[in-house]
Amino acid sequence: MLEEGLGKTPTLVPDSSPLHPEFEYKLSNGKKYVFELLPGHGRWGIDIARGLIAAGSQFRENADSVITELVGNSEIILIGIEYCGALPAGNQAWQRHGRALGFAQAGLPYLIFTEVGGMELTSERDTKASRLPNPASTYALLQMTRDLGTVVLPVYEAAPSAPSTVRKKFLEAFGYDEAVKIIAGVITQSDTKPHSDVLAGKTLRMVEILASSRTRNDALNESEWEVVLTSKDRFKTLSNMSSRYVRRSTDKVQSSKTMSKFSDATSKVGSLEFFSGSLPMTWIPKLVVPDFVNELKKIYGSGLKFDKIEQEKKNLVIIFVTGFKPRGDDSRPDRGLMPLGRMLAGPDDLVLTFLWGPAKAAMLQKMALDYKDVAKSNGLIEAAVGVSDFVLVDSANSPPFLIDSRKATSVRSKLPQMRNGITAPDINEHDVDSIIHFLATQPERDGYFEGMCNPPGGDWSGISLRLSDKREIRWTSLPRVSNSSAKRPDHVIQFCLPNQNFILAIESKLTASKMDVGVGPDLARYIHELTSVAPNVSRKTPKDTWDSSNSTKNFKLSAPIYSAATFRLSKKGELREVLASSDANLVIGLDFEFQKNLVNIHLLPRKGYEFLSDAFEKLAETSSFAVKVHK
Repeated sequence: MLEEGLGKTPTLVPDSSPLHPEFEYKLSNGKKYVFELLPGHGRWGIDIARGLIAAGSQFRENADSVITELVGNSEIILIGIEYCGALPAGNQAWQRHGRALGFAQAGLPYLIFTEVGGMELTSERDTKASRLPNPASTYALLQMTRDLGTVVLPVYEAAPSAPSTVRKKFLEAFGYDEAVKIIAGVITQSDTKPHSDVLAGKTLRMVEILASSRTRNDALNESEWEVVLTSKDRFKTLSNMSSRYVRRSTDKVQSSKTMSKFSDATSKVGSLEFFSGSLPMTWIPKLVVPDFVNELKKIYGSGLKFDKIEQEKKNLVIIFVTGFKPRGDDSRPDRGLMPLGRMLAGPDDLVLTFLWGPAKAAMLQKMALDYKDVAKSNGLIEAAVGVSDFVLVDSANSPPFLIDSRKATSVRSKLPQMRNGITAPDINEHDVDSIIHFLATQPERDGYFEGMCNPPGGDWSGISLRLSDKREIRWTSLPRVSNSSAKRPDHVIQFCLPNQNFILAIESKLTASKMDVGVGPDLARYIHELTSVAPNVSRKTPKDTWDSSNSTKNFKLSAPIYSAATFRLSKKGELREVLASSDANLVIGLDFEFQKNLVNIHLLPRKGYEFLSDAFEKLAETSSFAVKVHK
C-alpha cells in the first residue's frame, strides 16, 4: 500500500535488524521517508494504547497496524489500520468496532480493510454460500464518521474466493484505491478530504447493496439508510421505519430468574427494532421511557435507582449482551457489540447495556464494588462502561446491580505524543515469527515462496502455493481444527530451487519448553489434508484478480512436505530436546544479538534430512539481513 500510495519502491536500509527492519522511500520531489517496522504492541519503549487513551479513547485495544511520525523527541500517532480476512458475517462483522470507536474518540483516522463475498466452506471444503455482513455494522462506521468528524471507515475488497458475479455486484463499493490515497495523504500531510468523501460514498453504497441482498426482511430497506444518515433526528426517522422488537430465545445460556422479565418489559412498552431485528439491541422512544422505568421497578425494586434513566429525558437504546461463555470466560466478540450500539445511537442519546451472561461470581462481586478497577483488566467490562450510560448486570451468579457510567466520557486532547526512544524489548514469539517471515521474503527471490505467515493474532484466511508456471493457487477459509490430529502451521515456505521443490511447514514458539510434543507429523498432515482437495482460487501474478473457476480442479500436489520447529534458543542442548519431542524433520533455534542487529540461526536436522538444513542455510544467507548460521 505504501509503495502504491507514495509511488516509489522501498529499499531496505543497510544494516537493518530483522527484528525491526527499516525501509526507505525516496520520492521524486526529493523528500525521503524512512519506515521502521516494530512488531508487537506495548514494546520498544512506545505505548500506543496509552497515547490513544491520553487523546480520549476509552479502549486499551490497538489496531493491527499503527503508523506514527517521529517529530523531535515525540512519537505522534497518524492513523490506525485493521485487516479482517475472516468472513465478515455474524459477530465477525462488528468485532473491530471497539477499536474503531477508540480511534474516533481520539480524533484519529482508522481504516478497516475487509474482504467481502468470500465463500463459506463445509468440513469437506465444498462451497456452501457467500456470507455477508449485516448492513447495520457497515452503516455504524459511516454514522460515527459523521457524528465525530473523524474518518473511521471500512475498506471493502473482493475476497479471493468471491465469484465474478459477486465481484461485479459490489464493484461500486470497493474502496482500496481511496484508502491508499488517504494513508499516503496522512503521511505526506496532504489533503485527504476528497478521498475520504469518496470512500464515505462507497461505504453508503455498500450499505445499500447489503440491504438489497438480504433474504430476510429484518432491516431497513435499500433506500431508508441514507434517509436516516442525513436526518437531523435519527430516532424520529427510525420510529416511522421500525417494527416492534422481538427478542430471540437464548435457552442455551444459564440466566437469572429476572432476565426474561426484563426482556418481557421491553416488549410490554413497545420497544422497536434498532436498524435491524437480527441485532441483539432495541430502543425505546423517550416518551415511553418512564413506563419502562416503572416496569423495571416492579422487577427489581426501587433500590437500583432507575429514576436516573428517566430523568435524562432521552431515547434509550438497550443492548443485550451475554458477554460470557458457559464457564464464565469472556466472549470476545461481544466486546464489539456494545461499541456498535453506541455508534448507531450517536453521542447524545442514552445507551443501557443489559449484561446477563454467566460471569464468574468473584468478578461480579468486584464489579459491583468498583467497576472501574475491574475494567482496567477486563476488556468486556471496559467496553460496557466505556460506551454505555448505564450497565444493568443481571446474572445467575450475582444479585442484580446498576452501574451509572455516565461520567466515564471521552474528552479529546491534542494529538497523542509519547516519548521517543526505541529500547531493546523482551524477546517474544512475535520476534521469532518476524525472523522467519523476513528471511523468506526479503529480498523477493524466485527460489522461495511464502505461502502463509500466521504470527500471534495473525492471518489464517488461506494458504498459497506456486506452480511451475508461476501461477499462485490458494486454499481459502482454513479450518481452525481438523478431524484428525493435524495442526495448522504458523508458516508455510515453498522451496522452488533447481533441484529441490518441497514445502516446509513450520511451528513457532517462544521457548523450547512450549513446543508441542509430536507436532512435526501433525504439521505435515495438515498440508496433506488441505491439498488433497483442489484449491479454491488461482491467479497468474500478485497484481491479477483471483479466479475461482475450475482451472485447477485437477491439481495434485507432487512436492514433498516436511516439518520444522523453531523457537528462541537459550542453550544448545534444547535443539536435540526439541528434535526428539517434536518429531519434526528440522529444528531451528534462534538467538538474538540486539545491539549488533544480528540473528544467530542454529540448525539441527533429523538423520536423513540434512538437505533441509542446507536449504534453510541458503535461504538465510541470501536474505537481506545480517545472520550467522550454525550447523
